[in-house]
Order: sequence, then structure tokens, then C-alpha cells
Amino acid sequence: MPFGIAQSLPKWPSVRILFHGLLLWYPDKDGTSCRIGVLRGAPDHYLSIEVRIKKQGDPDFPIMRHFAPMRFSHNDDDTSPGLLITVDTPSKDPHVEVFIPDPDFERSPTSTSDPQDYRWGVDLDDIHKVELQQNPKLLLRDSNSTEPSIQITEGILHTALKSHDDIEIKKVSLKTGKEVDFFPIAAIMGINMYLEPTQNLILRWIKEDGLSQELPLPRPDNPLDNPGQLSYEIYIDNNPTFTDHVTHSDFTEFYKAFKVGSLPTELFDLKFPIAPGVRHLMKFVDSGTDLGTPTIPCMPGGHGG
Repeated sequence: MPFGIAQSLPKWPSVRILFHGLLLWYPDKDGTSCRIGVLRGAPDHYLSIEVRIKKQGDPDFPIMRHFAPMRFSHNDDDTSPGLLITVDTPSKDPHVEVFIPDPDFERSPTSTSDPQDYRWGVDLDDIHKVELQQNPKLLLRDSNSTEPSIQITEGILHTALKSHDDIEIKKVSLKTGKEVDFFPIAAIMGINMYLEPTQNLILRWIKEDGLSQELPLPRPDNPLDNPGQLSYEIYIDNNPTFTDHVTHSDFTEFYKAFKVGSLPTELFDLKFPIAPGVRHLMKFVDSGTDLGTPTIPCMPGGHGG
């Protein structure tokens, strides 16, 4: 079941969850929560998760760090998340929605579409929509490649940072070699959580010994009373440990997240200009963004949203 749609994205969330690198987002079976699958088989990519307290004008204060693959629990349930991000008192209708402010959307450097629109994200279902319409049994996820995943129970999924308009990206057919423009795209995706007065944030993950660890975090002061003063940021990253100068694309790694027999007959890659990482990083440093390392070849991807 696909995500529901949110037509607005309120400012000042209590929690900002940012994810970047070879991570595959998709709705849970009931379509209410969001899963983020970690592509464990990607060479030289390492999962890191940091939770920070952010206060305007002060340095971030890290309160949790995880630098290791997600772990399975001892209950032999391979669908249980390696990390659960939730609240202690669920809302009346807890769910994750996608931010789509307008039915129309155009992917082009001159587009007037909202820069935080969910559809800037690289969605494999959209890329392969022609074949999927003919055969809906394509692109079946392989849990051996993406589990244990990360589960988020509430919030609004959106584009946190899209690529610069002059970074020319091409979608290339690996079957015919045909190239078409495919830019801008989302470099970083995000989920904003808006905690109610009675809610606290809960993180629950599996440690190396297979036992559960829980981190409860009190709701910050009402951000509407003190806009931008205090919030939490959770940064999930699955990337190499440094930004190199090599022109490459990791897009084809996403196909490893699906069962081999369910792959479409026409696969694609994304082609980037020379040294996109360095150029792109410099552009965003110049613009004053504070969203970490926004190199594009290791962007997150979506499925079934």
C-alpha cells in the first residue's frame, strides 16, 4: 500500500530525520510507517547514525552514535527493524505521508515545483513504471539485501536537499545506451516529525549482543513558541568514509535490493559529470547549508511510495 499524501510541510519540526547514501525507502506492508532498507552489500559503504540536539546559534550536541550494520534481534523475526524511531504515545492516526503540494510535477532545472517535493527523490517504481504497469510482479524486494531495516512510524517524507540545477545528470539505459536528462534529483531525503505535547521521542535498536537498547528523548519546547530554538536531528548515512574525486555512479547498486528473477528487462544507470562530488560539495558549502555531505552519486532511492 502506498504512502498517504501531505499537501503542506510545516516549519519547525520537533525531529528532522535525514538520510543519505545507499538507502532504500519504502512503505511498510500496511502503508502507514516508512522503512529505510540499508544496502548491506554495497562495497566500501558504511552505515552511520547520529542523533543530535540542535539549538540555534550553538554547536550540535551528539547524544547517540551508531557506526555498524543494523543487527537482527534474537527472536528470529527478520522483519523486525534494526532501529525503530517512534513516539511513546502514538497519535490518533499514526502514519508517514509524502509531501506532494501540487498534482503537477516537472523534473527540470527550470521547474517551478516545490524544492521539497517528495518526487525529486529517485523512485525506482517511477523509473520502471512502463514495465511495472505490464507486470506488477517486478521489483520484489530481497530481504537478504536490505534487512534489518530502519522503521519510522510518523512524519512527512520529503526532499531535504535537491541537487544543484546545473549538475547535469543523465538517465542511461543499460540495454540501448540511450541517454535522457534526469535532473535535478534529491541528494538528501528527510522525514519531519511533529511531536504533540504528550509525546516523547523513542529510539529502539538492537545492540551487537542481539538485545534491545532504548533511548527516550523528551519533546522539545513547543517550536511554535520558540521557532528554531531546539530540536532533534537524526542523520542516517550509508556512504564511503570520504568524498573522492572519481566520477562514478552507485545507482545500479539499488538493483541488488531486489530478487534477481524480478528485475525489469531494461535497467538504468545515472551518469554524472566529471568530479560531481567535489563540485557539488563546494556549491553547497558556498550556499551555507548545514546538511552534512551532499554528494550526489550516493543518493537515497525509493520503492513503492
